[in-house]
Amino acid sequence: MYFILIKFRFSKSIFFLCLVFSISSHGQVEQVNRIELPLLPGESNYFKVVGLKEKGLVLYRTLAGPDNNYIELQKFDSTFKEQWKGFITIDKSLLFFKAKTKERFLVFLFRNRNSSNYQAVTVDESKGGYTIYDITNAIPFNPTEFEVSGNSIIIAGYLNLRPIVIHYHLITKKTKLLPGYFNEQGELTQLKTYPDGGFDVIVRARNNEKRKSLWLRSYDAEGNPIATTTLAPDRNKNFIHGKSTRLADGRQVLAGTYGRYSEYSQGLFFAIVDSGGKPTINYYPYSDLHHFFGFMKAKREARIKQRIEKRKAKGQRIKFSYKFILHDLMANGNDFILTAESYFPRYTYPTYGSRNSYIPTLGGNPYLTNNQGYRGDYVFDGFQYTHAIIVGFDRKAHLVWDNSFEINDIKNMQLEQFVKVQPHQNATTLFYMFENTIRSKIIQDSTVLEPKKSTQIKVTNPQEEGFKKDGEANTLEYWYNDYLIASGVQKLRKSKQGRYTPERRVFYLNKVKHH
Repeated sequence: MYFILIKFRFSKSIFFLCLVFSISSHGQVEQVNRIELPLLPGESNYFKVVGLKEKGLVLYRTLAGPDNNYIELQKFDSTFKEQWKGFITIDKSLLFFKAKTKERFLVFLFRNRNSSNYQAVTVDESKGGYTIYDITNAIPFNPTEFEVSGNSIIIAGYLNLRPIVIHYHLITKKTKLLPGYFNEQGELTQLKTYPDGGFDVIVRARNNEKRKSLWLRSYDAEGNPIATTTLAPDRNKNFIHGKSTRLADGRQVLAGTYGRYSEYSQGLFFAIVDSGGKPTINYYPYSDLHHFFGFMKAKREARIKQRIEKRKAKGQRIKFSYKFILHDLMANGNDFILTAESYFPRYTYPTYGSRNSYIPTLGGNPYLTNNQGYRGDYVFDGFQYTHAIIVGFDRKAHLVWDNSFEINDIKNMQLEQFVKVQPHQNATTLFYMFENTIRSKIIQDSTVLEPKKSTQIKVTNPQEEGFKKDGEANTLEYWYNDYLIASGVQKLRKSKQGRYTPERRVFYLNKVKHH
């Protein structure tokens, strides 16, 4: 371990601008400040953004050199004033995994390509000093997640479909394998940390009755086990995913999805586990949610609701099957909010020798509309998102309200969370970003206060507002208080004699707030 201050290095190619947009009416997306970093022609190694709450944010990216690799860093305060920048040298044998924040530190985790060991780099946000920690590990597992909790780093992953969790203490520099995960096959569902340094790990696995259940193990700041809670579903049910949080009185709150089988979910569950480990579980099929189908066109939604009511009148129930990616639970006064985004895997049959480049399918048998073509291999074409659901439930595991948010156009090769949620006292704002627009919707529990609207990403120069703006690598992330940070790449092009010509490419950051 050693400690070195990052040297300050400034590039003349970096263009910094700060702009305030005065949009202040109710229901508007206010874009407060903006930074633009010009990109070279063909440059595709874009920065990633990590928020440090009120202390600002850090831009980082990894760079490959002939002898060593590097992390390039730039720190800005919350007003987008640059504070420092620099480079950290990284050995060629290390593969970048992920970055996390903890209080005033930014933590980078690397995996050694030649062994099962890891290396962590902690960067002090105030001045850019950093410390390197070598994490010795004897089990060559595939990491999928890591968190920083107190003075510890927790790394989780799989070995032969069996969950593995290791705990590294930054002060004692000792690594230990947490017990209870290596013996059976299972799926890591959540790695949850708490302000006191403790953490929870949720694993989904089959119980003795062959039903997919949730095992929640709680640990203190030193990685010592505190309690194990098993949540088993009712008969003919399997838990698909689950999220949890602790209450001050020692109770545990869990929420997630369940289904008849282990892949597609058919509803939501909410559970409260008392201090003695006894759970209370309530189940809500999707057909019981009032606004679950609100993302559809009005006529189609009405037809589905009519079918549901007819079945209920006969004492029957329609079962709907969906895939969801769950967000962490959010506390909202005495209640909790669970948000989940619906998606389906999309596959295509490429076709050649005809005007049809491919025929999209949703898992059924595709067909060719032009007999002149021949069919290629059946290939994965990304995850198509349809909508998000947002539900509120109380501390007795009862559903209080539900709403939905339609997601248009987003198809991604990897599963990610796109929707951001900002709960307020009398309303909740939902956001997501697509290309150069921020799409938002305001709800109050089950009521829609403002339907979905789109707000264009503001540029720095008002004369460029009419330019064609090609966007890519766009993200929208939580920052601090009511602020979010929008980032991505824009290619701004102006029209000349009816044709758009290349103007300039920039990596941008926009500070966003909703009134």
